Amino acid sequence: LMEVAGANADCAFVSAFAVDSFGGVAQLATLGGVAGFSLTAIASFLVGQRLWLDFLGGLFLCYLGVRTFISKPAERAAEVRGSGLFSASEV
Repeated sequence: LMEVAGANADCAFVSAFAVDSFGGVAQLATLGGVAGFSLTAIASFLVGQRLWLDFLGGLFLCYLGVRTFISKPAERAAEVRGSGLFSASEV
């Protein structure tokens, strides 16, 4: 009789775990769907505004070009410390 009660307790634990797992899967699927549809909406908006974004990006590049053209050159070259790839990040 004790073995049967233990088996029922194990089955109840497995059933509760399965329900809990199903809830987690459902939650992840819902959040994934929301994220996917949100990205689709943002991408659709940006594609619809492509003309204005291209125009503003071109103006910004022209601004950077003019600013670079009229800037004064450096009086002396920058000093180089270290020789490795990550030497610039050393403090």
